[in-house]
Amino acid sequence: MWLKRLNASKFWRQDPKKYKYSVNPSCGPHPKDYCIPLATIIRDILKYAENLKEAKQIIKQGKVLVDQRVVTNYKFPCGLFDVISFPEINEHYRITANKYGLYLIKIKEDEASLKIVKVKRKTKISNDTYQLTFHDGKNILTKDNSIKTHDSLLIELSSFKILDHLKIEKNSLAFVFRGNNSGKTGKIVNINEGGFNRAWLVEIEAEIEKISTIRDYVIIVGKENPLITI
Repeated sequence: MWLKRLNASKFWRQDPKKYKYSVNPSCGPHPKDYCIPLATIIRDILKYAENLKEAKQIIKQGKVLVDQRVVTNYKFPCGLFDVISFPEINEHYRITANKYGLYLIKIKEDEASLKIVKVKRKTKISNDTYQLTFHDGKNILTKDNSIKTHDSLLIELSSFKILDHLKIEKNSLAFVFRGNNSGKTGKIVNINEGGFNRAWLVEIEAEIEKISTIRDYVIIVGKENPLITI
């Protein structure tokens, strides 16, 4: 199905006079309304290709890695904190968020194998083993029962090893990635419990103001400072 450019997300940075249609992201680990198709990143944001045909060729030749894995689907949806790597030219980018939506920042090579993921679901599969499902669709098995939903983990993408556990609690460093306060970072000062029809709210001391947002829009990125470049 075609996606008209006028219906595409504004943060895709497409020339309004150049294209009538946009790449329609395929089903994948990130929501269609909050992702960037891989071909759009290469053609419209990074300008590594002049047209969609060239972008497809780059991707099909296995020259692009997403989270350290070769992706050959040009419609692949890339989302929050995904790492886009180009090994041939040794360039690496991380997708982060600001008030306008998602955007890319350049990172160093030693950071390309690190990623912070938010625990979206926790399932007990045996007496002492749990399956954790993250915001980017990845899964991991662990025996650590102290990890809760909405906590964050710093993982090494190449080995999928857990390097750090970041709890969603007071004084943790939170990053808001959706909503009116998207892109803001600050210390959590309070967490208000929700109910059956009321969302949990997180109050954050962000630079010169105190903000409040729902828990689903928050990801923990560190304790004193972010563990990765955001």
